[in-house]
Amino acid sequence: MKTLALTALMVCAAATMQAQEKKEVKILSQGLWYSPYGIIIKDSRTGRTTINWESSEDRHIKARDGVWVDNIPLRTIPLKENPNVETYRKNFDRGFTEKSCLLTEEDNETVLHCYMKMPADSITNFWLASDETGIIDYETGVHYRARRCEPQEAWYKYFNFTAPKDSVVDFRIYFPKLPETTETVCIYGVPNWGMRGGGIMVLEGRGKKQNTYDKKPKLHHPTLVKPAKDYSKNNSGTWSVYKDAHTIKPTEEGTMAMWLTPEATYIAIAHEQNWLREYMGVEKGCILVDGNGKQYKLKGIEDYPLGEIYWVEGYSGDFIATLKVFEPLPPDVVTFTYVEPDGEPFRAWGANWKGETKPNLSVESLRKNQKLFEYQKRKIVK
Repeated sequence: MKTLALTALMVCAAATMQAQEKKEVKILSQGLWYSPYGIIIKDSRTGRTTINWESSEDRHIKARDGVWVDNIPLRTIPLKENPNVETYRKNFDRGFTEKSCLLTEEDNETVLHCYMKMPADSITNFWLASDETGIIDYETGVHYRARRCEPQEAWYKYFNFTAPKDSVVDFRIYFPKLPETTETVCIYGVPNWGMRGGGIMVLEGRGKKQNTYDKKPKLHHPTLVKPAKDYSKNNSGTWSVYKDAHTIKPTEEGTMAMWLTPEATYIAIAHEQNWLREYMGVEKGCILVDGNGKQYKLKGIEDYPLGEIYWVEGYSGDFIATLKVFEPLPPDVVTFTYVEPDGEPFRAWGANWKGETKPNLSVESLRKNQKLFEYQKRKIVK
């Protein structure tokens, strides 16, 4: 009788384990990047290496630290192939370690897997999650607060841990299940993975694919006052001069709007004019990069010279728009990265032609910004 009961118990346990192994994991989103880690200290006697994770220092957080956490879980869910991995590795082969995240739906909860490739045998002064950790629905503003983390000893503490060097650890943070209507989210309170808000994560399979196009935008055409003559970037007297630019209502510097057409993708950018005459310029190497790593080149900028510095005359306090023309994005692209390289140095007062990179830009959000770029004729009261 006892043997029969024991056998039944074993069968039940095996079935439970098998059910756990087969639990459904639905992938919602993933990300990959590289993170700096600080100084590696090697024990001359044992040869083991340790890193004190300097970027964990958030002085406003009051928490106990120095807790050693054992049995760190390692990654079991593989990430999808990312075409930019080799590029990242070539750029960050020293002093940076691979980090990634996977947002999943498991057992009626939303789980954020925080992965990191171990650059040493032990890590001290690490941080994972706390009461500050939450997922925000980017469209509705609804909060989904973190319930717990794994390992549970890491909650709201600086902690230390050991795992085989070059293995990939899998820290997990658990949230309520996100509704099927949630399409884009921001994550806060996971600082060691760069999640302090700001970046948008698009959930796979959510929302409708873009299947319509916009009409080509029509901006007010500026007047060419003086064409460039014997152009030299170091001689401002040779630059072309324009006036009567496309003026818009005041908005934040760098605000963007997007129009998708079969022939081209148009991106308008807002600029705040600080002086009666201001220089501007657009570098030729500007590109858009979709989620698969495919690049879309800049074809030109409407009404202004590409790759040259030029003057714009107006009033201090004007808000003006320029319109860049790129190769057409497919209508099903949801997010993309805007990359503008640095321009060549030039001689001018306060000279600055610095580029920028804006990741995770939402196509739909930028299309909604089109109304911000409607022409508003300047009105002056004296």
